Amino acid sequence: GIKNSKVKEILEKSDILVELLISGYGLSGIEGMALGKPVISNFQYEASLLRHYSYLSECPIVVAGVDSIYEKLKFLIDNPEIRLDIGKASRAYVLKYHSLTSLQIM
Repeated sequence: GIKNSKVKEILEKSDILVELLISGYGLSGIEGMALGKPVISNFQYEASLLRHYSYLSECPIVVAGVDSIYEKLKFLIDNPEIRLDIGKASRAYVLKYHSLTSLQIM
């Protein structure tokens, strides 16, 4: 129920986006990455074949579950240079794989 402009304003002021879904990452994760924010998700793609045969192996999302979210958040908060590097990689990932052009190609 929040306007997109308000969501973007909140995301722009944020340092980290946490998106805990059942699996994968959603539109808010993509929006966060597009804004150059590190995204923490319970995205469990490491063991899947999909990771090996898709672009997901390049995904810069920080994987965490409810049991590890505190440690991952603390790590990112304590390491602003790593947070910045992940944010840059996140932006590049979205431009490469979630732009209109890349979606047309897929």
